[in-house]
Amino acid sequence: MTYDRMLELGVIENMKIGDVDRATHIIRSNLLRSGASLTEATLKLASIFGIDAKILPMSDDPIATYVETPEGTMHFQDFWIGKDGEPDVTGVDIRGVSEASISPKVLEALENDDHVLIGPVTRLRV
Repeated sequence: MTYDRMLELGVIENMKIGDVDRATHIIRSNLLRSGASLTEATLKLASIFGIDAKILPMSDDPIATYVETPEGTMHFQDFWIGKDGEPDVTGVDIRGVSEASISPKVLEALENDDHVLIGPVTRLRV
């Protein structure tokens, strides 16, 4: 596993992820660096993994989820992967959502598809 080899080489990572997750991150990052939108990168990854459902990000603009805990505010990935979701959650802050615009592909799906599942996109307080 890449994580274990990096530890052997003296590189400490906060988040232990497997090689499939790491490869997915690298592919997505390369697509974005080459000029693909987040929507295009997400659709490409779904195709690579053979996922038939159309998975779309709510926006191509930068949005990040932060979790508020007694240990302080941390990025969701640090909370979920780095801390195993252990600290109590006192709040959730989704940053960038008020400045973001909805993805054109999401608008298209809302207008044309019979079934659309939408995840929460508002600021939450626990």
